[in-house]
Parts: sequence; C-alpha cells; structure tokens
Amino acid sequence: MIKTIALSTLEKALNNAISLDPASLERLRELEGHIIKVELLKLDQHFFLFFTDDGFSLRENCNGEADIIIRGAPSALFKMGMSENKTLYGSDVKIIGDMGLGEALQNIFSQIDIDWEEGIAQYTGDVAAHHIGKTLRKTRDWTKQTHENMQQNWKEYLQEEINVLPRQEEVQQFCDEVSTLRNDVERLTTRMQQR
Repeated sequence: MIKTIALSTLEKALNNAISLDPASLERLRELEGHIIKVELLKLDQHFFLFFTDDGFSLRENCNGEADIIIRGAPSALFKMGMSENKTLYGSDVKIIGDMGLGEALQNIFSQIDIDWEEGIAQYTGDVAAHHIGKTLRKTRDWTKQTHENMQQNWKEYLQEEINVLPRQEEVQQFCDEVSTLRNDVERLTTRMQQR
C-alpha cells in the first residue's frame, strides 16, 4: 500500500516535471513500449517504468521482461538525476540490458531542459517565480563554488601543510626523471649488447 502511494506520487512528480519540457516529452514518446526496471539498492525494492503519451507510468509489477535494469542506491539515482550533465551512466549506478535503448535514454536525458520558473509561475505568478528561480540559481552556484573551494583547500592542506600529496610540478618532475632513467637504461643495455 505504501509502495503504491510512493510510486503514484513519484509518477505524478516526474510527469509534472517533464510536462515543462515539451520537446523532451515528445522524444520520450518514441520509447513507448519499452520497459525499464529500477532496482533500489539498500532498500531492497524495485519498480517498473513505462513510457506513455503523458510521460511515465510507474508500476510495482510487470508481465513482460525489462529492456534495461537500472540498479543503484536511491541517493546515487537522485544525484544522477540532479547532475548538470544528466548522464545515466555513473560509477554508483549500473545499467544492464539493451545498450541501444540506454544510449537513446542517455541522449534524451542529456537534452532535458525543464523550465522550472514556468512551473512555479502557475502557482505564484511570473514575478515571484522569477525571484524564486533567481534565488535557486544563486544557491546552486554558491553550493558549487563552495564545493570547489573546499576541494582546493583540502588539496593545498594535504600538499603544503602535511606533505601527504605531491604537487603537480613534483609529479611531473618525477615522471620526467623516470623517463630519463628509462632512456639511459635502454641506451646502456644497447651498448652492452653491442660489445
């Protein structure tokens, strides 16, 4: 019962979102008749996704066989869906089955461009939707910048403060020295074989 309600809610949310991008909805209609099984690791749950004229239909069971199985933890699937590059393929998500269909899905998902402001405007009006969208974009940009800054700070700390990681110049110098040593050994080996 709870799973049915959760699937119904997720289906409605997906269809509402994809309705804000008519071009992607049209591309999804080309996949009608295909079945995708989504396996949620760590929850030991699964559901089936079908393509319809309205977008998606989610069901607990399926009489046919899935064309593709998408397997991953809910957090990995969510992260994949929210990623800017909208890729289906990620290290934490496994895709099994018809790779041609997988490529078609990849192409469709990479081109999704949902006009969130248009969806929000239906409830709040254009001016409020614009301000909400602007705030969300600023928050997203700030989060991304903060993440990049933290990575840079950790890198500098590990390289400069506690000397656990070598700097790029040190790695390059080491590689150059190894290459020089290898060339010297090859020349010496060649000279020794000529004698």
